[in-house]
Amino acid sequence: METFIISFIKMGNGKMGMSTKVKKSFTRHSNKSLNKRGQVTVFIIIGVLLIIVVALLFWLRDDSGFRIPLFADASDHASAIERDISRCIDSNLEPTVNLLASQGGEFNPSSYRLYKGKKVGYVCREAVEEKGCVNYMPTKDSIRKELQKALEFSVLGCFDDGLLEGSDSILVEAGDIRIEVSFEGSNVRVAVVPDITVTKSGNTVSVRRVVRTVSFPLGELYDVAYDIVSDLSRYGEFEQLFYMLDRRGNYIIDVDKPYPDTVYIINKKDSDDKFYIAIRGVE
Repeated sequence: METFIISFIKMGNGKMGMSTKVKKSFTRHSNKSLNKRGQVTVFIIIGVLLIIVVALLFWLRDDSGFRIPLFADASDHASAIERDISRCIDSNLEPTVNLLASQGGEFNPSSYRLYKGKKVGYVCREAVEEKGCVNYMPTKDSIRKELQKALEFSVLGCFDDGLLEGSDSILVEAGDIRIEVSFEGSNVRVAVVPDITVTKSGNTVSVRRVVRTVSFPLGELYDVAYDIVSDLSRYGEFEQLFYMLDRRGNYIIDVDKPYPDTVYIINKKDSDDKFYIAIRGVE
């Protein structure tokens, strides 16, 4: 900032004259004004950016939170659906199989023995005037279907519905999600077959089947339980030690007799997985 100083001086001839001097000075007040204007500009920019971010978050939000992701293409979206199906199966498969095996192959047995906190279904009931018991053992196929139904319910309750909603640029068409269960040696195998397609920019992709397995010899343990019940229903007794020797020690059978019933606990050698059945006794 330039400051002009004007002063009157006495000239040599006795007359008054005018003298002008220029003084350059940069005042603090000027610097402060510039700094304040700079700060206001920065705050305005930050404010605009925050508004944009908040607007984007609300745009991406669904009813239960910020869960709707952005996908580059249809394959990317389909892969996200497959990952979520895998997550649901992995979190539900093992506990569901354990519960089924601990209750004699039924999730809701109509008649059971409460044994150490477990509802062990009665699979054979002793008759008063007969030697053997009456066989109520569920079939292996009915156990498979029970497991299949339970997993369908679990997956539907677990799956992220937001992935099926799509967006302005992505079309998701969803039909039924079919689940297939099989017993393969020491494993339970689950295949999820989703009828879902994803379309983006004219490209349509089908969601692939998801296959998961859990190490649990459910089919093998069922076969042992079935042999036990068959002998009890036909002969009225089961030779526990003879049976284990005949199977070369591959299966361990423990017997407990909480009056008046009998509970058989079956597991495979070197495995902690167990299958329980209860025989209803006569008081």
